[in-house]
Parts: sequence; structure tokens; C-alpha cells
Amino acid sequence: MLVIDQTGKKNKRFAMKYVLTATVAISAIFMTGCSKKKLLYVPPTMNESKIQIEEKTFSDDVLVDDVDVGYINAVASHYQKYGDGPMEVLITYDPKSYRNTAMFANNKAAEIKKALQQNGVTTVVPDVLPIHALGDHARLIISYSYQTAQTSLDCETQMPGLTGRSLDYNEDYKIGCGTQSLIAQQISKPKDLLGQGNVSSTTDGRAASNIVDAYRSGALNKPLDGESASGE
Repeated sequence: MLVIDQTGKKNKRFAMKYVLTATVAISAIFMTGCSKKKLLYVPPTMNESKIQIEEKTFSDDVLVDDVDVGYINAVASHYQKYGDGPMEVLITYDPKSYRNTAMFANNKAAEIKKALQQNGVTTVVPDVLPIHALGDHARLIISYSYQTAQTSLDCETQMPGLTGRSLDYNEDYKIGCGTQSLIAQQISKPKDLLGQGNVSSTTDGRAASNIVDAYRSGALNKPLDGESASGE
């Protein structure tokens, strides 16, 4: 009589079932870990970019008759604060006009150049331009490059409540952009953010060391004669 032992088969089936169950459990753990990893990652909300310098072109076209001291002062003040490079001063004239002539335009260009230089504009490039049928009234065209301080490209969205009453949550806003915007508006000369470039022997550091060099050489300073109220 042939007897078949079923115990070995049962043990094998149990082992296979255990392996499959363990495999499914481990796979589930890994998948759960991956999903949690994705959920835990949050894009940064801090603004790490710096204030940017934006270059623009200033241009103004006015009648020469309207150019006065106040206009010259306003243009010179804007240039000293924001301007960069030469200022172009163009006076137009009519070749057939008995009043608005080329000589008149050249004289006005020289006059305006002198006034601008007296107000701190170092580089002024004057020129004249003939325009037919312009008439008796010349025009002044001023143009130059200037720079402004702006918030970084990451700060397209303003802080809620900064420019209005709305305080709704804005997920696109990055922390620090509001402060950067306010600081950019307070920068007196945006060009200073670009630095001074190459350092030469004529910089302020060299000028300061000249004072120390004179002291080290043993040169004597001349006595300072003060003034007194009594005259003694």
C-alpha cells in the first residue's frame, strides 16, 4: 500500500503564502514612504534674491520758451540721483524761420549746457536739429540713461495688505519681498549697488593713506591759529 505524505506539501504551500504576504506588506511600506516623502516636500517661501538694477531711458520734449531755472534744477536733480552716462541736449530749429534759426538753436544749446553743468551735470552733449515747417518756436529734447532699484523677479506678488486692505492668503508671495520693495524705494543712488569697479591709486583709500604717510615720515604740521571773541 502506497502512502503519500501530505505534510511536506502543506508546509511548502504555507511558506509560499507567507512569502507573498511579506512581499505585499514590504511593497506597501515602500509606497507609503514615497508618498509621504512627496507630501513632506514644500517649495521654499523665503525670497533669496537680491534687489535688481533696471536701466531705462529718460526723454523729455518741451518748448524752449518753457525752459526756466525750475526746469533745469528738476532735470539736474533727477540726473544726479539716477542718471548714468552723457546727457544729450537737442535744440530744433526751422531753416526757413527768421527767428528760430540755426544760430539761435546753437546759442540756446550752449546756454542750457552751461546751466546744467552749473547744477552738477558733468557730461552734456549739445546738438541742433533742423526741422522743416517747425515754425518760430524751438523745442528742447533731453535724453539720457538712468537706473532704478527694483525688487527681484521672484517678487512679482506683493505682500497681502501692503498695497491695499486685502489680507487674503496668497501662496505665491515669498517672505521678504515686502521689505525688499520698501528698501528699494529708499535707495538714494541705485548705481551705487553696482560698486565702483576697478580700484586705482586715486581712490578714497589711497587718499586716506596719504594722511598716514605724512605722519610716518615725521613731517610737522603747521600750528593752527584759532580765533577768540576777545581778540587776544
